[in-house]
Amino acid sequence: MIESEGVIKYRLEFEHAGATDEDLQELNVWRSILYNLGLIGQHPELYGGYAYGNVSQRSRSNPEHFIISASQTGQIPDLEQQHYVTVESTDIEHNLLHARGPLQPSSEALTHAAIYRLNPGIRCVLHAHEPKLWHYGLQHGLPSTDPSIAYGTPEMADAILQLYRSGQLDQQQVLVMAGHQDGVISFGNTIDDAGCAMLDLWMQAQMELLAAD
Repeated sequence: MIESEGVIKYRLEFEHAGATDEDLQELNVWRSILYNLGLIGQHPELYGGYAYGNVSQRSRSNPEHFIISASQTGQIPDLEQQHYVTVESTDIEHNLLHARGPLQPSSEALTHAAIYRLNPGIRCVLHAHEPKLWHYGLQHGLPSTDPSIAYGTPEMADAILQLYRSGQLDQQQVLVMAGHQDGVISFGNTIDDAGCAMLDLWMQAQMELLAAD
């Protein structure tokens, strides 16, 4: 079953607080690139009108935390500090997340948490939406989760863990969410690594389209 963006499925313990003081400049540069390519955004005819795509980075001050763009901020061209929220703890098995900030976290926060839990060296996770990119990844055998697995669930977290343990994410740190319409995730040990992984995939898909024309 293919699902689109927008609905928070985890249980959230949320503490309203001021904006984070973490340095988000590099993350915002890559977020702007993805926005300008249409990999993050909002369109009334897509995904029920929900905004789509989100970005996060591991906290520099506390590596057990990560900072993620807030729910339904995909339509904003340039994010500021108040558009981010800090996820302070997660219990993936019990579908529970604790966060604090000006706004509630993205519906994909549990999936981001699952990726950060794979390896303490992972610094950044990017989640994009684009039909051609998604189809390209599936057609070319990129690591992908089962189509029956919904986004933002413990099952998705476990599926990503299995892909990681299998070694499929060792060389190309990009995965396709087969059950999440147009959803593609990249991650890396630096923010640039995650961004370049997504951009490289986008360029490959574009080159194939140009060759087909």
